[in-house]
Amino acid sequence: MKRFTIILKAESEGEREVVSAAAECVEQKEGADFLFSGENCRYCVHIGDAVHIERTGDISYKLSLDTHRRTATTIRTPYGELPAEVAAEHLRIRERDGSFFVSADYVLFFSNFSQKHSIFFMAKRDGVPPQ
Repeated sequence: MKRFTIILKAESEGEREVVSAAAECVEQKEGADFLFSGENCRYCVHIGDAVHIERTGDISYKLSLDTHRRTATTIRTPYGELPAEVAAEHLRIRERDGSFFVSADYVLFFSNFSQKHSIFFMAKRDGVPPQ
């Protein structure tokens, strides 16, 4: 496993969450999984043809960001489950000098409202000097 330092920034309707942590990277044929912890939660960010963000903890979900189709998800909270659909409006995936970058804008569609979100994810391999 390779070690990375990651930054994950998520924004929605004035709310902002920033996670900066050490991560392990598991490379697979279909892409790479970055595993790290946030405040009272764990994340797995998969980067391949699409991006999948899985969060476990007090709030749990798995978002599949794909600009070609809407995907279904369930957001689990201490108060119950919320079914939703995810539609990526913008998705950019880049790899440069051993670092990975993802930026995305997406909409969560619930039964009676929708909510816009944006994320930025960066993973820099530990021990790799900047170019």
